[in-house]
Amino acid sequence: MGVLLLWRPCRRATPIDVCGESNQSKLALYLRDRDVPEPIGQDQEAFNECVVLISAGTALHIG
Repeated sequence: MGVLLLWRPCRRATPIDVCGESNQSKLALYLRDRDVPEPIGQDQEAFNECVVLISAGTALHIG
């Protein structure tokens, strides 16, 4: 017995899809003035810079 697989393209989920419309007013960039860059496929320095940005963002959110 064979298995029939149907492929259906899908769109990416938006933050509102994930968090719900009732939380839309609470959504913001992790770092208020910029986003954290994607370090995948880059050198170690890019990962280090990413860690520094995430650490700075954490301090903004949890003190």
